Formats: sequence, C-alpha cells, structure tokens
Amino acid sequence: MTLKEIYIVGTPHIRLDQGSDTFKESYEKYIEESSIIIQKIAHYSPDLITIEWDMRESLRLKKEFKQIINQQLPHLLNEHHFIAMPLAHRLGLSEVLPIDFNQMQTRKIRASFADEYLENADEKLYQYMNNAKNEHQLSKNQPTTLYEKLTEHKEGPIPLEQVFAIRSLADSPGIAFALEWSERNHIMATNIIKAALNHERTIVFTGMSHVRFLEFIIESTGLFKVIPSQDILK
Repeated sequence: MTLKEIYIVGTPHIRLDQGSDTFKESYEKYIEESSIIIQKIAHYSPDLITIEWDMRESLRLKKEFKQIINQQLPHLLNEHHFIAMPLAHRLGLSEVLPIDFNQMQTRKIRASFADEYLENADEKLYQYMNNAKNEHQLSKNQPTTLYEKLTEHKEGPIPLEQVFAIRSLADSPGIAFALEWSERNHIMATNIIKAALNHERTIVFTGMSHVRFLEFIIESTGLFKVIPSQDILK
C-alpha cells in the first residue's frame, strides 16, 4: 500500500498589529522571507493545508483567508497569514483547515499550579524548568530568518518542550497540565488524520512544540509517511 504523505512544518509564532509603529518594516520582512518557503513547498503540490487555528474560529479563518486572496490585510496578523494562506491561494485550494482546540486559559491555570508546586516541592526541577524557559525566550529573540528557523535541525527537545515535560513532573498538578496538553495534541492529530485520509499530500503548519508529538501519533497509525519539513525546505 502506498502511504499518503504528511509534512509537519513547525513555524515560529508571528504577531503583527497594523497599529504598531514597526508594522510596515516587519510586514515587508516577513513577506520577503515567507516567499522563499512558499515557493519550496508549492513544488510538492500538497492538496490539503491544515493549521494550528482554533476550530471555534473557523468563520474568522474563512473571512481572513478571503482577505489575503483579495490582497487585503486583517488588523492582526499571525504566521498563517504569511505562509499557509498565500500558499493555499497559490495552489488554488479553496480552504485552509483549522485543527486546533486551544483551551489556553485552562492551560495557563494548570501551568501556574504546577509551577508553584515545583517551586515549593523540588527546587532542582524548578530551576531546570526556569533555565529552559530562559532558553526559550532567548531562542525567540534570535535574529534569524523564517527560513532559517524552519530548516534548522535540532537533536532532542526544544526548550519549550523541556518546560512542558519538566512541569508535568509536578505530581498531581503536573499530571493535570500534561493531560490538557496531551489532549490538545491528540485532538489536532485526530483532525489531521481524518482529513488527510482523503488527500494524497497534506501540509501541517503548527507551533514547534507540537511537531514531535504529532509525528509520533500520526506515524503510529501506519497510514501515513511523515516527512520532516527540513527535507522539503532544504
């Protein structure tokens, strides 16, 4: 049986507000950098594009996808306005599929409880977690291009994965956090799998901390060939 292909691309988060003083400069920079990525991915002719976007906001996604097609800009822009939506338009796809169910407030509360628990119960683990948090912030502030961030190869976990994994060790509060994080990834993986079964080649754009989790779940079904983004972007 020929396996269907899924490419999971871990993208850095972008947040741009048209009201910002630096909007024009940042917008032009991201447009230039994303054009290289779009060109390389378009070469593989994916017939489905899925993104880390809350399914409850699907109407907003459709509206903003139309705006991008018509060369209009939403007031607030994220990474999907620069890569996934223009790519879908270039390929002649009629939609970009949202796959996320993001319970951010619940996760923040559980993270806070777990962090407080570690601070009081295990000073060493708490310090390890804070070191990983600092590394995560430093990596976000590195002056690298979008293309460099998407193609850099890193053995082992990224700092944000370390934060989540160490936080999950905080006994009951940690398990509560881990269950929410795991559920979110499983929901995304399920949505990807069900949609991708009807397509030959699927692209997934998601935050970098989800990539290895999604790869494992999707590959474990034995239904897909999961291809690292580095292989299609190099």
